[in-house]
Amino acid sequence: MCVYFLFLHNPFKSKIVKNICLIGLFVSLLLTKSTGGLLVLLVLLGYNSLKSKRISLVKKLTFILLLIIAIVLALNFSEKIAYQLESIDFLTWEFVKERIETYTIDGVNRAGGYGSFVWRIIFWSKLMLTFFSEPFLHIIFGVGVDHLTKGFMPYEFMDKDPHNDFVKVLLEYGVLGLLLFLSFFRNIYKIMNKNFNIIILMVVPMFFGNAIVNYPFNLTLILIIIYEYKQNYN
Repeated sequence: MCVYFLFLHNPFKSKIVKNICLIGLFVSLLLTKSTGGLLVLLVLLGYNSLKSKRISLVKKLTFILLLIIAIVLALNFSEKIAYQLESIDFLTWEFVKERIETYTIDGVNRAGGYGSFVWRIIFWSKLMLTFFSEPFLHIIFGVGVDHLTKGFMPYEFMDKDPHNDFVKVLLEYGVLGLLLFLSFFRNIYKIMNKNFNIIILMVVPMFFGNAIVNYPFNLTLILIIIYEYKQNYN
């Protein structure tokens, strides 16, 4: 979010300070090997470059080439990112189905062991199948607020939060709550003068984590939304 903000706005009097901050943010992403942060950044860059009418086809192709080079460098730099991509090979319907059906053996959950992305797919699938076998009213209104927090989890096989805010909202607030949650993004999109960048900054972290209960994420997001709102309706 800070990289996005500095790209579009310059809160500093000096461009040198702005560029130093940008470099610092890029370096921090690489050093922490944040796959989520890199994913958000790549989605933002890809969306804006392909959307822009001012960028020629040659420049767009050049950007795609540089993006591929950056991904290759990231893979070589980070074993974590490389492992995540390699683990995708395991994602077949038969594999996921077998893991869901035999999710717990001798008290051990079998979703893990193949990278966090594969774990998420298996865990989300298990949660969704279990939730939609609930009574009708639970499906409509959810199993209860904060029930996907450790210590209050409704299902025996759960040992972690879902790492997905959309799954969390669906289970806690039901189908009705999820529809209201999705309408929230629609309203933000309209208020932000159809700035899809804001939606990317919100949806990607919320889809792969529990950003909705992350204080630094929400504080930064609120500040950026306020700033963008003032820019649009000054």
